Amino acid sequence: MVNLDPESAEPATEVMKTIVGANQNHAGIYGTVTRIGRLAVGQTILFRAANRERA
Repeated sequence: MVNLDPESAEPATEVMKTIVGANQNHAGIYGTVTRIGRLAVGQTILFRAANRERA
């Protein structure tokens, strides 16, 4: 959602360009569902580092 201007909802590509430039081309989170279920507001969500080895 960082590609959208929060006031107009119009595309704002300069926002993503700034984020990527400030973070050495790293921006975003990739995830995988490991268990099906429901999430609730305020529920704790844990993240683990990805295994970077590829087959």
